[in-house]
This record gives sequence, C-alpha cells and structure tokens, in this order.
Amino acid sequence: MIYYFSGTGNSLAVAQSIAEGTGQEISNHLIATPKGSDNEVVGFVCPVYAWGIPRHFKEMVRQWVRITKAKEIAAPDYIFMVLTCGDDIGMTDREMEQLLKEGGHKPDACFSVAMPNTYVCLPGFDIDPADLQKHKLQAAKGRIREIIAHINQRKRGLTDVVRGSVPRLKSYVLRPLFNKFLTGDKRFFATDDCIGCGLCQRICPLQNITGSSTGQPQWNGKCADCLRCYHMCPKHAIHYAGRTRNKGQYHHKVLHEKP
Repeated sequence: MIYYFSGTGNSLAVAQSIAEGTGQEISNHLIATPKGSDNEVVGFVCPVYAWGIPRHFKEMVRQWVRITKAKEIAAPDYIFMVLTCGDDIGMTDREMEQLLKEGGHKPDACFSVAMPNTYVCLPGFDIDPADLQKHKLQAAKGRIREIIAHINQRKRGLTDVVRGSVPRLKSYVLRPLFNKFLTGDKRFFATDDCIGCGLCQRICPLQNITGSSTGQPQWNGKCADCLRCYHMCPKHAIHYAGRTRNKGQYHHKVLHEKP
C-alpha cells in the first residue's frame, strides 16, 4: 500500500507511477487491513512544504504508526518514502524517520523527486517557466523508474535525496518560523473575477472551503497550505494576501484524470 498526500497533483502522479511499477495500491487515507493480512510493502509519498512534511500528512503518518504499534494492522516488511520537491528537501527525510521511529519502524529507503515548483505566496517565489516544468517532468520519469527498480529489489539502507544547501537551517530554523507566521488560510481571498463555480470547494483535499451567500469561497481554518484552490481556479480569482497577483498557476494533469 502506498499512502500519499498531494496538493497540485505532483505527488499523486508520482504515487500512481510507483504503484503501477510495483504492483501496489494507493490511498490518500488510512486503510486498516486485518491482523496478519499481507501488507508486505508500505510507501509514503508526499510533497515537501517549507522543508518539512505537510501537517495533514504528518498526522496521517502518526495515525498509521499508532495502529501498527497497537498491532491493529500488520507491520510491513519493507517501508519506503518518496518526497517530491521543487528543488530540495532540507531534512524532511529525517523528520519522517523520527515519526516512524515512534512506532518502532525504520524506513528501508528514501528518495526525493524534483517536480515543478508550486509555491507562490512570498515575494520572489513563482512557478517554474514552461520549459523548466517540461524538463522536470521528463526527468522525473527516469527518476521514478530508478525508484521502482530499487523498491522491487527491496534495496535497504538507501537514502537518495537532495537536501540542498544548509538543510538544517532550512528545516530546523526557517521552517518553524514559516509555519508560525506564513501558513493558514486567513490571507486567502477571491477577487471580483470569481464566477462562483464552486470548483475550489469540490477540489479542496480537506473540504475546507465553502461558498458564501454570493457564491464566493470562504476558508474555514483547516487549510493544508497545498494551494490547490489557487492553482486550479479557472479565472485565477483566488489569491493569497497581495503576493500572488501576476504570478502563474500550475497543476499536474493527473488531477483531471479519473481515479
């Protein structure tokens, strides 16, 4: 089983490709399999947000750790994780390792996969140019084939990630500050370009968006900070503070495909 979280589709596309190549199923919520059932391989696939694990997915991993520790589901023989990122992951793999360690687990392999950038909420941050998006998506295909081969061979003790420069500073100093001051949905709003189509409500992974009396979206405090609503708005009417005007939108085509 491969558990995943995806905002703009990058991690979903990677999870699907790995599942196809390894014969696994994927799920974005926990599936409690009966005791003793065959659950030999478990994978975790998620994006890196501010050089760390997304809060929503972190809680999901913690739940999985709790139920395996309580022996409510079978402990896997092989655990891998794949972290998608725009450039680098900081110390995100160590954060995941620590989570799994709480249940007596240790990941056998960890990988990172570079995908198109999606973060646009600070000055100087924007999506990648179209040619760079194309290059990253093409390179990711070969990268995923390598990962599939390692998983099928049950390679152990493998950490194949791009941590980038000063990874500890990014994950242990900048990340806490980022989470404290630059996350949450209070700064999202819709402009008058909003046509009240309701797409943002339907696609929000945490069902955090509802419609106002005028049809415009309202955010309700459970934001995953995934930016799916921003990137998929057909009128580019959703913005974050005053920082996303004139910036681009990106989402992986996999979000338009039927599961």
